[in-house]
Amino acid sequence: VDADTLRREIHNVIEDLKGQVRVYCRVRPLNERERAMGDTEAIRAIDSMTLEVPQGVFHFDGLFTPGDQEEVFDNCADLVQSAVDGHNVTIFAYGQTGAGKTYTMHGNQREEGLAA
Repeated sequence: VDADTLRREIHNVIEDLKGQVRVYCRVRPLNERERAMGDTEAIRAIDSMTLEVPQGVFHFDGLFTPGDQEEVFDNCADLVQSAVDGHNVTIFAYGQTGAGKTYTMHGNQREEGLAA
């Protein structure tokens, strides 16, 4: 077995141990308009995987508050490697309008997104 084949096998065993489905949460900070209107943060990050909201406490595989594009990519890089190795991978962004899904996936002129 050559080194690249062994690397792929080990990499994918590690990814399988992390679980087939992983859920990450990225919290968008309030923008200037929201602050000017007197809006306040309604969430509290308890740790790197736990978020408290008025409705309760939620646990994730990872939490970005808000995290920069590089930090988000670093957490997804292993999934990208699995896709390059020929495995099926889906990265799905979900949230309200204006929550930052397009920014996370595509970025802007200064910071690339996951799909860039």
